[in-house]
Amino acid sequence: LDALNDSALIRVEDARLHADIAEAKTQRASLIEGGKLLTTRLSNLAEEEAALRISVERLNRDLDKAQQSTTSAVQANESNKVVTLMLIESSMQQKLVRLERLEQRLYADYPKERANLIGMITDNQRLQAEQESKIALLELQTDRVAAVRKRDKEALASEISLYKVKLEQLAREYASEIEGKKNSLDALKNALHQVTETRLLEAPTKADVSKMGLISMTLLATVLGLMLGLFAAFLAEFRDKARGVPRAH
Repeated sequence: LDALNDSALIRVEDARLHADIAEAKTQRASLIEGGKLLTTRLSNLAEEEAALRISVERLNRDLDKAQQSTTSAVQANESNKVVTLMLIESSMQQKLVRLERLEQRLYADYPKERANLIGMITDNQRLQAEQESKIALLELQTDRVAAVRKRDKEALASEISLYKVKLEQLAREYASEIEGKKNSLDALKNALHQVTETRLLEAPTKADVSKMGLISMTLLATVLGLMLGLFAAFLAEFRDKARGVPRAH
């Protein structure tokens, strides 16, 4: 149960899941900030486009006025008509160049930039949704792992409780036998302490062996002599009886 609570494999799995969740949340936050910047740029682009339209309209009005001034100067019989026409022409040329640049930005550059921004915002929103789904899946996986671990811990705790109950039953059943074994062991220990010390007998030397051999041979010779004497007396008596001659005592 302790190993299940503090397993290296479990710690690694938890660390990996939490690291993945943290990374996904960081990426989501970055995408959110990027989306805000893109939205702000799109809003600014709309404001710039509106201001540019006003500038284009103003330039068109100025050009119309310059055209009217040119017509009036041509129709007039003034001595400085040529100078006036030249000034009007120069002003019109400058305004036409500026108008061309503004119209390029208004009708070409801004639509292209707007389309790019809209595409980037769409991609950003898609990536945000993917990160949201990833975070949800990782958190769900974390919850599932925690639920499985909790279930395993409960099952293991229940199994341990059953084993404890069985052990207690066995302990009660064999308590008397265990007590008897303990008493026997104590008796053996006491008997072991009461055993007297023994001495090691010395092995007989060669001289002792020689003496014992001589004595044995002497005794053997004596016994054999007695036996031979008895046997000789028996033979003599048997011979006399066979001849019918009484033997003098």
